[in-house]
Amino acid sequence: MRRTALLAALVLVALAGARASADGDAPDPAQNGIFFRDPDKETGAQIALLISRMATGSVQDRSKARGDLESIGYWSVDPLIDAATRLEPPIRCASILVLDAIGDRRAIEALRSLVAKETSHPYIAGFAALSLGRFHDAAAVDVFRSAVKTTKSLDMLRAAVPFALAKIRTPEARDLVVERARATGLKEPAKSAGLLALGFFPEAAMGPNGMSPGPDLTAGLASKRRGERQAALLGFLVAANARGDVKQTLKDLFATETMPEVAAVELLGLSKSADSDVTELLAQTAARQGDDRVRELAADLLFDRVDAATKPVVMQTAHNATSARLRAACVLALGRIEDDDARHLVLEKLADRHPLVRAAAAVALTRRNVPGAREASLAAIDLRLKHAETSEDVRDDLEKARAVLMGERSDVRWTEIGPEVTFSEMPLTYVQRLLRAVNLRFMACVDLAKIQNLQADSEIATSGPPSQPGSEPSGGGSGEGDTGSGDPTPADPTPTPSDGPPVPGVARTSQYQELRDLKVELVRVPYFGAADLPIPPTTPGAPK
Repeated sequence: MRRTALLAALVLVALAGARASADGDAPDPAQNGIFFRDPDKETGAQIALLISRMATGSVQDRSKARGDLESIGYWSVDPLIDAATRLEPPIRCASILVLDAIGDRRAIEALRSLVAKETSHPYIAGFAALSLGRFHDAAAVDVFRSAVKTTKSLDMLRAAVPFALAKIRTPEARDLVVERARATGLKEPAKSAGLLALGFFPEAAMGPNGMSPGPDLTAGLASKRRGERQAALLGFLVAANARGDVKQTLKDLFATETMPEVAAVELLGLSKSADSDVTELLAQTAARQGDDRVRELAADLLFDRVDAATKPVVMQTAHNATSARLRAACVLALGRIEDDDARHLVLEKLADRHPLVRAAAAVALTRRNVPGAREASLAAIDLRLKHAETSEDVRDDLEKARAVLMGERSDVRWTEIGPEVTFSEMPLTYVQRLLRAVNLRFMACVDLAKIQNLQADSEIATSGPPSQPGSEPSGGGSGEGDTGSGDPTPADPTPTPSDGPPVPGVARTSQYQELRDLKVELVRVPYFGAADLPIPPTTPGAPK
C-alpha cells in the first residue's frame, strides 16, 4: 500500500512539472531524469560551496566552480538567482554567467530586475543585459530603454544593451538600436556598440540600393575615432552579408583609408569576393610598403586564390619582405600554384633564415598536386631533416609534411611557430573571419580589451571593487552627456585602488576579476555566432 502511494505521489510531481513547462514556467525536471524539484541535502551543500568558490583568487578554480554549477543545471538555478541578487559583486557577476550558460528561463525576471535597478557596481547590470540578449528576451527591450537613459546608467550597460538587442532582433529592438546609434554625447565604446549592432538589422543599416551604408553607418565611417569607424564598417559587413554586392563601396573606402585597423576590416570585406580584381588588390597590398599587420592580412587572404597574374607579385614578396609572418603567408599562398617557378621558390624557402618560413614551406609542399613534385619535395624535406634543421617545432612540421606526402597521413594539425598563429588561419572561411572580428570588437566595447591574461589574475588590487561609478577605468559613468576624448587606452597594469570602502565578504584578489571571468566565458562560447547573422529577405523565415 505504501509503495503504491509513493508511486502515485511521484506521478503527480511529474505531471505538475509537465503542466508548469507547458505554461512557460520552469522546464520539466522529469524530462531530464530528475523527479524532485529540490536537491537532496548533499547536492544543496555542494551548490552552496561552489557558489562561494566563484570568487576565489584562482581563475582556474573560478572557472571550474562555474562549470560544475552548469553541470548540475536545474537545481543550481534558484540558488544562483539568489546569489546574483544579494551576494558580493564578484559572485553576483559569476552567478549571471552560470545562469546564462544553463539557459533556464526562470532567471529572466531576476536579470531584468538587475538591469533596471543596479546602479552602483560597474558590471552587474551589463552582465545581466548580455545574458538577456542570449535569452532573446523580447520583453527586456522596454527595460533596456529606461535603463540606458537614466543619469545613473553605467558605461558597460550602455555598451552591452545594443549587443543584446542585436540578438533579440524584434522590430522594437531594431528601433532602440537605431536610437542608440544616433545618440550624441556617448563615449566611444557605447557609440561603437550601437553602430556595430545596427548591422544586425540590414533594413536600418543599408542605403536604399542595398550596396552602400545608410546614413547612420555613413556618419560612423566619417568619425575621427578609430573604434567607431571599425564598428561602423563591421556593422556594414554584417548587414551586407544579407544584402547586395558591396565590393565597389569597399574598394572606394580602402583607396582613401589612413587607419591601418580600419583598412584591415575593409580588406576582410573585400575578400568575400572571388573576383580577380580583388585578388590583385590583395597581392598589391601585401607587396607595397605600409603597416605590416595590413600586409600580413592581405597575404593571409590570398590563400587558395593566387592566379597567374598575381603570382609574380606574391613571389617577389615572399623573396623580399622583411616580415617573416608576411613571407610565410606568401609561401603558403603559393602552395597550389602548379608551375616550376613557384615550386622552386617553396623548396628554396625550406632554408629561409626564419623558422616560421621554413615551416610554412613544408606545409606548402603538401598542397601541391603536380606529377614529380612529391618526389622532389620528399627529397628536399629529407635533406633538411638530416643535415640542417635544428628547430624542434620546425622538425615536427617537416616530419608531418613527409608523412602527408608519403600518403601515411591526410589530415594533420601543424605546429605553430612562435607566438603568432599562422597555420590555423588557413582554413578559415569568410564568415568565420567576420564573426571573429565582430566578437573582438564586441569585447573591446564591453571593456575586455585590457584583459590579456586568462590564466591568472594579473592586475592586483589591495581593496574591494569600486564603490562609486567611474572610479575604475572604463567603469561607471554619469549621464547621457558623457563624452570621450578618443579611443580607450589600455588600463594601467597596477590600477589605483578605489577610494571607497572595501565590499565586505569575499576577499578581493583582482580589480578586474569579473571582466576576466566574462572574457573566459566569451572565449569558450562567443557572443555572436553564425546563426546571429542576418539572412537575405528572400530566404523563407527571414525578418522583413
